[in-house]
Amino acid sequence: MRPSLYKEPDSASRANLFDNLKKQPRTISVHPKENQFTEVLAWLLDNSLEGARGFAALFIEGDVEAITALNSCDVLSSRTQLKLRRKGSSRLFPDLSIEGEHKKFHLLVEVKVESEESVYETEGDSRLQADEYASVWNEYTPTREAVVRRVGTLTKEGSSGSDGSVLRAANVTWHQVKAWADDLTNVEPELALVTRNLSAAITKIVYPQSLLTATPEELEALIGRGAQFLNALADKLCALGGKQRRMSTKDNKMFISRHVWVPTKKNHPDGIKRVLVHCTVTPKGSYRNVPGQDDVFILALGTTNNPRPKEMLDYLETLDDFGFMEIETIDGYDYIALVQPLAELDGLSTDMIEIHASATAKRVKEALVAACLI
Repeated sequence: MRPSLYKEPDSASRANLFDNLKKQPRTISVHPKENQFTEVLAWLLDNSLEGARGFAALFIEGDVEAITALNSCDVLSSRTQLKLRRKGSSRLFPDLSIEGEHKKFHLLVEVKVESEESVYETEGDSRLQADEYASVWNEYTPTREAVVRRVGTLTKEGSSGSDGSVLRAANVTWHQVKAWADDLTNVEPELALVTRNLSAAITKIVYPQSLLTATPEELEALIGRGAQFLNALADKLCALGGKQRRMSTKDNKMFISRHVWVPTKKNHPDGIKRVLVHCTVTPKGSYRNVPGQDDVFILALGTTNNPRPKEMLDYLETLDDFGFMEIETIDGYDYIALVQPLAELDGLSTDMIEIHASATAKRVKEALVAACLI
């Protein structure tokens, strides 16, 4: 007899996010992004009853029996990487599980980020992965399992369908999960740090092109124009005694950046030895852009390898006089930065781009001098 898949929730034993993420290394056959996303979801579900209800509800919309069972649960817990045993010795491994107390409710979710849903060939028949899970699970001894069981999928665009099994739940998209995470931020403020990062990661990793409106040709032209400006600007900043790092083009040319370290004056009272000038050109809709902005140039300041607002907050009152302000990018990062529309470079000759770069470098120098940083 196969062991029960159901496990009674234990509200006293909750998942440790760090420990579970450590268990998900990269291998040839495993997509760590999927496993890591799954572990973050499981941690959130395990730490919020309302969050778990809201997440599970995405998969059972219109399913009266499942909704009733879910809403009757006062305890819900989550597990990952379960073992679903087929007849014989082979096993299947559902990614995510949500269980309600006293065998009231049990939902399995197959999570996909980059990989496609597997297809199983069984006795001349082809089944999608979630359908195979439902078929195998349906053969388990009913009295040892939850009264209401369902199997759903979580994918970028929604699964291609199902075989209509009584156990099959909906095919949910990451867009829906992002909306759920955004709502949970308001419902469970103590989980906000994780929910905000999850929401940003969905935009950055799952749908990196979703907000872009430019064509590939327009992006290539923008990156080329941006590189010309950043090269000129970096040269001007290096005239301040700075040292630059190589040009960095990231994520299918969604942005291009250049870092320049500028030394501070000797014996700086705050112990700062250098200022990082982080220069980025990015198109409208890129996760490195500011919501609602068109193509822009962003110049952020910091004192470590990754500029953060806390490093520059003491100087913001002075920097504000030169156009610097606190910003938050689409992927959820905060900066003290100068933001300029890239349209200012449209149609400019090489000489004019040099002049524009000189003016920007002068502005940065004046701001850093006024803040007593250099």
